Amino acid sequence: MACEGKLTENELKRMHALLHERLKPGNRIGLVVDLTGFEGYESLAGLREDLN
Repeated sequence: MACEGKLTENELKRMHALLHERLKPGNRIGLVVDLTGFEGYESLAGLREDLN
């Protein structure tokens, strides 16, 4: 998963939904997160969503 630019609240909600789906009990996945191009959050709402 690569995070580039500024992330919005909606993008983070979609990302969290995908992760929760893939991390259901019994599922084993590998995960690599590339934050090389990550510039932060578009708003405080995005930060709050990421902290949930």
